[in-house]
Amino acid sequence: MLYNVIVLNHVSGVTLATIRLSDEGINENDGILMAGVVKAIRDFLQELKIGKIHTFQTHEKKILIAIDGVILVALVCDESTNSELYYPKIKYIASLFNRSCDWDTWCGELDIFDDIKNSISTIISLSDQELIEYLQRSVDKIINTYPGLYGFKIIYKSETIAEKYNNNIDFELKTFFESDFFNVFEKKKNDIRGVISEVMDLSTIDNSFIDYGRFSILSSKILGDSQIIFFLSGNLDPILEFNKFISDINLLEGINEIK
Repeated sequence: MLYNVIVLNHVSGVTLATIRLSDEGINENDGILMAGVVKAIRDFLQELKIGKIHTFQTHEKKILIAIDGVILVALVCDESTNSELYYPKIKYIASLFNRSCDWDTWCGELDIFDDIKNSISTIISLSDQELIEYLQRSVDKIINTYPGLYGFKIIYKSETIAEKYNNNIDFELKTFFESDFFNVFEKKKNDIRGVISEVMDLSTIDNSFIDYGRFSILSSKILGDSQIIFFLSGNLDPILEFNKFISDINLLEGINEIK
């Protein structure tokens, strides 16, 4: 059984949301206390240099933790809950909150997170197929409106399950993107990720960017076994334009359509 999703800014300690997933879940006030406990346990273990904590267990419940930037999301559930199924979802929820505002200038207003909070229960309950469908619908909406986007592929468990290209893309590039070149890119990307992970001691790298000159490729891992491969203009600056590009892809629209 799933009880609650709790979202907090783990830098400031401010609780942003307490979502009840069942009647047995705790209320908002208790959620603030729970958020403080989760943060304290995480900080304590970091001080001991034990490493990052993704889950811990009480006598009756299990708590899964995912972090993205300043955001920490905790899922309170039964000890029998499949962590591999739900961890990617709370990691994704953390990413939605983290990129929803400029945290350096955030003044404490909570209503700016309403759309995300209203979608949390749906994200948690969606099947893999439903998640893939909403990702595709969301990206479809910008394919012909974002000038730097040539096309995309959605990959699920290493298989291409959806792809689409801008109407204005030339035949040569489209043929190239649909060719076996993608397999070479995947190998190169994974090799680069492996080197970076080893050097920087990172457990996961969710995004990678490779510039090939005439075009570039952005790979964004979403929801565990799913990732989106974006084919972009070669003159796109990933540092200056990445956040704008990602924010233009309103993935919550797909969630709201399913609801």
